[in-house]
Amino acid sequence: MDFKLTASKLILMRERRDKIFYKAFKITLAIWIGIFTTLFVSSKAFSITLINNNATAEYTVGGLTKTTLSNLVKSKVCERADLELLRYAPTSIKAKKHIFRKTLYITANGTEVELSNPKDFISNNEIPSGIEVPLSIADIFHAGEPAFLKVIDGDHNIDNTKIDEITVSILVYNEKKGEIYDEEKLKIFETDVDTGVFIGFIESSRKSAIKNDGLLSVKENFKIILS
Repeated sequence: MDFKLTASKLILMRERRDKIFYKAFKITLAIWIGIFTTLFVSSKAFSITLINNNATAEYTVGGLTKTTLSNLVKSKVCERADLELLRYAPTSIKAKKHIFRKTLYITANGTEVELSNPKDFISNNEIPSGIEVPLSIADIFHAGEPAFLKVIDGDHNIDNTKIDEITVSILVYNEKKGEIYDEEKLKIFETDVDTGVFIGFIESSRKSAIKNDGLLSVKENFKIILS
């Protein structure tokens, strides 16, 4: 599965905890990370369809025609899937009820570590997983509050009798230096059996980046890329 979400430059802003101003964008998604703003210009992702193929070989032995089937070969075909960035919004009238389950981050050596449930930026209370919680499309959010990633991808609804999973990589990219500032890999899960909707989360921070530590560190004028 390949999919990409590219961010424009972060725009310096003043942080005001007493009042948050929201501005709607038609094709952009503004993310307020403390004193910085990230503008996302794409909200589409790629998913995978599997096509099964068998080859047939016919040959003649002693005047008899015989047929042999090859082993099964599976081919991957990329299709587009919908992706949304969401924020926890218990007081928003635009929020919709969503269920998210556990999210795992994958360390540099491949170990999978379960993230603790995210916390509300304002109250610092834990946001519970496994039940419906109010999430809204993230026009704006603060550094330090969790970012929820929603992927609608029927092709990854592989088994309609169980909750499926997908893996997502998130990069914070320093375009001027051509360097990856932070890199995190997450395993997120289907909201329920046979939904084709996957929701996970990661906490954001202005701390110095440590790659593959389960915390997304962001900086001014850097791009965020999902793949």
